Amino acid sequence: MCILFLYINPSSSGQGYDIILASNRDEFFNRPTKLADFWDDAPDCIGGIDLMPGRGSGTWLGLSKAGKIGILLNILQKDLDPQAKGRGYIVRDFIKGNVSSQEHLAMVQKDTKMVAYNQFNIILLEKRDNGKCCKVMLYDNVRGCDPEEIGPGFLAAGNSTIDQPWKKVEAGKKKFQSIVSENNSLSCKDQLMKELMALLNDETRNFPDPILEKQGAHYSTEVLEQRSAIYVKIPSMDYGTRTNTIILIDGQGNCTYLERTLKEPVNLEQPDYEERKYEFHLNK
Repeated sequence: MCILFLYINPSSSGQGYDIILASNRDEFFNRPTKLADFWDDAPDCIGGIDLMPGRGSGTWLGLSKAGKIGILLNILQKDLDPQAKGRGYIVRDFIKGNVSSQEHLAMVQKDTKMVAYNQFNIILLEKRDNGKCCKVMLYDNVRGCDPEEIGPGFLAAGNSTIDQPWKKVEAGKKKFQSIVSENNSLSCKDQLMKELMALLNDETRNFPDPILEKQGAHYSTEVLEQRSAIYVKIPSMDYGTRTNTIILIDGQGNCTYLERTLKEPVNLEQPDYEERKYEFHLNK
């Protein structure tokens, strides 16, 4: 489970950021994971790596210097198929490969009709050759819709289909819009990152939530309330928000990639974090 807040500037002026991304990864605390770094087999790609056996060394969020970004958001469902194909490769193969987001999602859509997958949202970004704002494509394997292009501006997504957002996604989007509107200037970078990090660690419970309750009817009310916060803590399941990620890309292709991750073994009473920050330039 994860949450994503995304801003795509429709008309870059050079004074602010073209892309602002803030995302949480929610996961079991004992799931083996490699922290964000540039990949040995693809030195222009950066992201954390899922080391769970049988999951294909995929990722939930990754970026390439070629200007590609991929985000995977699992959709909450009752019965997970333990034999289902891993979903993290969808992001990994996109940012490592040479095909467009539209071509990649067409292949994924075809694959989902032949192979069992658990439910997911996938959001892919890529630079355009004409200098316009980047292209954003969305696909999920629940609604039966073709991959669709999302226009510039603000986007928020979580663990439901895009047309049925949980309350925390809608509440977080409003806060995200306010943060970006007030701080989208290169001179406000530190304040922007500070406020985005505070948003990602907001423990306010957005409950009751009819959509969340319907999707998660197999969980107790207490667990559903815990899931209703942007920053998730479910001690009874050893599950919650493990990683915050912020990505800023300006009009000149300068990228800041910040990851903040709970150190293992996780102690929710006295949480300890490791922070990794990378600054680099996207390829022309």
